[in-house]
Amino acid sequence: MTITDYMPLVEKIRRFLSHAGRLQLINSVITTMTNFWMQAFTLPSSCLKDIESLCSAFLWSGPELKSSKAKLCWKDLCLPKNEGALGIRPLKEMNTVFYLKLIWRSSFEKASLWVRWIHCYLIRKGSFWSVSSTTTSGSWVWRKLLKHRELATQFLRMEVGNGKHTLQEKDTSFWYDVWSKHGRLKVALGDRGLIELGIVDNALVSDVLGRQ
Repeated sequence: MTITDYMPLVEKIRRFLSHAGRLQLINSVITTMTNFWMQAFTLPSSCLKDIESLCSAFLWSGPELKSSKAKLCWKDLCLPKNEGALGIRPLKEMNTVFYLKLIWRSSFEKASLWVRWIHCYLIRKGSFWSVSSTTTSGSWVWRKLLKHRELATQFLRMEVGNGKHTLQEKDTSFWYDVWSKHGRLKVALGDRGLIELGIVDNALVSDVLGRQ
């Protein structure tokens, strides 16, 4: 085999070892691999920091993984392309997305074994939204989910007819689920609202509508 014969292979490898090729590897392989883990586990910040340090070192120095060769901080590289950066998706941001996905699952995937378990042992007769933010029950992942509730309320909405979520046959909490344009009524009206309206804390929208 002559140089001419194997040169296409060498050039292909050279392209992958260029900055553009390394960026492609980071976006297509490393990020995808990390996202796969995030769908099953919520990764701690220390883990995300280690992965991004490796990605930064690989981007600037290739297989040598020398972080000292970095010319820009990773945070700046993650800015959008229209701002002159590389548009790499920050892992912390992706981790938050998967936190929100787990919160969505806890609200709508009634048949899931994990959802049934947390409702039985952690939520019990209440609502995901009514669990105390200072609880020591459950794993650190569970407590992290509770801390993301405020962010999740910006995206979760219940479409109610008779008070039941028609797709999942999930009862809608009158006080804690976001079904009203006012958001969670427990937050909007406070404890005084329970007294003035005469509606118990664990009431369902279907219960209240049934009284009308």
